[in-house]
Amino acid sequence: MARLLSHVVGLLGIGWFWLLGLCGAAVLHFGTAILRLDSFFPSPQALDFSSYYGAAWALRLGQSPYAWSSELLAFLAERQQLAWTPPVHNSPPLWPFLLQPVTLFPFPTSATLWLLALLLIVLYSHYLLMGMAGYRGWKAYALSLPFTITFGPLFLNLTLGQNGVFLLLGALLLGEAVKRVKPSRYSDLLAVGLWVVAVGAKIFPLLWVGAFLLLKRWQLFASAMVVGVALFGFTILAAPSLAADYWLGFLPNQSGNFSAQIGIDDQSLGGFLSRVGRSTQSTFLGLSLSDSHMVSWEFPWNFSAQAIHSFSLVLLFLLGVWLAFAWLRSRRAEPEAVVYGLVLFTLLPFPHMERYNHILALPALAWLWGRGGGYRHLAVVGYGLFGLSRLNHFWAAFLPSPLGPIATGFGLFGVLLLLVGLSLAIHRKVLPLTEPDSTPHSPQWAADRPGG
Repeated sequence: MARLLSHVVGLLGIGWFWLLGLCGAAVLHFGTAILRLDSFFPSPQALDFSSYYGAAWALRLGQSPYAWSSELLAFLAERQQLAWTPPVHNSPPLWPFLLQPVTLFPFPTSATLWLLALLLIVLYSHYLLMGMAGYRGWKAYALSLPFTITFGPLFLNLTLGQNGVFLLLGALLLGEAVKRVKPSRYSDLLAVGLWVVAVGAKIFPLLWVGAFLLLKRWQLFASAMVVGVALFGFTILAAPSLAADYWLGFLPNQSGNFSAQIGIDDQSLGGFLSRVGRSTQSTFLGLSLSDSHMVSWEFPWNFSAQAIHSFSLVLLFLLGVWLAFAWLRSRRAEPEAVVYGLVLFTLLPFPHMERYNHILALPALAWLWGRGGGYRHLAVVGYGLFGLSRLNHFWAAFLPSPLGPIATGFGLFGVLLLLVGLSLAIHRKVLPLTEPDSTPHSPQWAADRPGG
């Protein structure tokens, strides 16, 4: 056993202390995943996918997916075996257009096929992540796969049927696209296409195209604009009233609602500051989905909502300026790090940034791991913070103020930590907490160089 553990330590190159921390974080991710396995049986519950399914049917029946009609709900319940009222559909009209194939089957069948499709995307994404982390070969792929699948935000996507897996693959393909010295027509088109799908699912990935401007990848930028305008333009021409309903009515109203009603799972910077900046009450589900909790957090301070909003904007501006200068100085050396950094930054400004969106931290975690040395330590800490974020409702229910509100920001802390790590790495800084990694890797497991 001791020899096996020593081999693992040598393989990972992180030392005993950090291996212990990695194991503790893995217990959080694996344990919370096991607790949610019942959401897949007897068929996937896929609460958020039911919203996509309902929206696709609404579009097919000539109705708006942004206000469920009683006729549509009755049709879904009686004819399509959807046993609950779907959540509000938040995606742009492009998303229900893309999901028309799911209406070919009753909901339980579509939910199962959707889960299988997500798992296939996860398998390919894991392959890309392992290459970034510096490992190759089927043994490394197989042994590390449980860590990817049980990663808290990713597993939450699977249990809810969320579309974050598409965003993950889109971010990875964009990173691969900017890393190539010579353009690849088909690979670049695939990356741009997945980016448009990501925008159609969530909107905020629209900002990722800014990486092409920072990196002066004009051809990629032009391709993204052409494909994006074509697909979104198609939805406007095909359903002009639906497009107007979303862009001029639903989206502004829903954005206002998200900004005014900050939940404990909102991992945006403004959402976190709202929870720690003023006294508040929150109601949320407990460890069991059938239970609910209400907590009241009282502080000796009580800043106004406007003051908190203004302060968060100032912090975001300062952080954005610092990151932009860091990226511009080293964009030629580490172009994919610029993409993954911008992806992480877009998780900070917008309200209703739920924990499942932190699936987008995986590229940064894998990339930092591939740098070796102290950056692996940062990756372990980040991995642990996202594991602690998995227990968000536990912290909120049982920790007193101010510990409870602060603990609800573990996911946000993970994003900020990875942003700092990426910025240090692209300047090729050697972290003071460790020496550069010199641990030899097994040739069957490791790529030729860290991050290779």
